[in-house]
Amino acid sequence: MTIDERLERIERSLENLVRSHENLTRSHENLTRSHENLIRSHDNLTQYVLDFRQEAAIRLQTIENRLDVLSSTVASLDARFPALNTAILDFGTLTTQLVREQ
Repeated sequence: MTIDERLERIERSLENLVRSHENLTRSHENLTRSHENLIRSHDNLTQYVLDFRQEAAIRLQTIENRLDVLSSTVASLDARFPALNTAILDFGTLTTQLVREQ
């Protein structure tokens, strides 16, 4: 092998190394962009989850408030039933007496 042939082989090898370096640089840039996109997606997903959690907490609080009102209403009705039952029985007794008197 002559010196010129060796020099040509070295030049080709250098050109191949330069191309490989350029390809690696492009791959690195693509990976960097992909990584940045993943970070943005993760941030967006995290924000979505936080927003969903806050909305769920607000809705559950609203449901709890409505259940408290419903519970107090039912308790109030339960408290009134004995008096209502007594009034119905008294009305029935009075009606029976009025019917007998007629």
